[in-house]
Amino acid sequence: MEELEAMGQSSDLKASRWVKEYYENQSKKDWDKKVYDLEILEKLRKFPNRQDYLRYLSDIFLSFAKDEDIPKKYAVEMTITDIGIVVKIKKRGVPDGTPSRSGAFKAVGIPFYDRHACKIMAVRLGNTVAKLEGYRPKSDGGIILIDKEDQKIYGSKN
Repeated sequence: MEELEAMGQSSDLKASRWVKEYYENQSKKDWDKKVYDLEILEKLRKFPNRQDYLRYLSDIFLSFAKDEDIPKKYAVEMTITDIGIVVKIKKRGVPDGTPSRSGAFKAVGIPFYDRHACKIMAVRLGNTVAKLEGYRPKSDGGIILIDKEDQKIYGSKN
């Protein structure tokens, strides 16, 4: 309770200790989770059944995707193949045959890289939803900026 009261105060000096402590604890939790994931993946990659490794990767992806706060009006499908993970997203309630967005990555069997690929895929999922919702990056002056995906499509004058 004291923590919440201090963080909500207008005095930066009173809140700074609690904010610093909160972020240090959060960083430690994130680090512990990362180490745990890498240890489990390292053990699973030694098993002859690659599907167990890929299933754990899918759990990691889902935990990262949860942080992206995908609205419930979007359906996210994930498929585990023999070589990696495929993710599809589309609006709920639209007829089948409506184009969906998809992405995939091939698991290379190196836990550090595969976990990072899960994070990147989740961030791309969040960015795709943001685009579908109409969000476009803007400059301070309000000019809509071109992103890398649009650069590939339309080219760049730079």
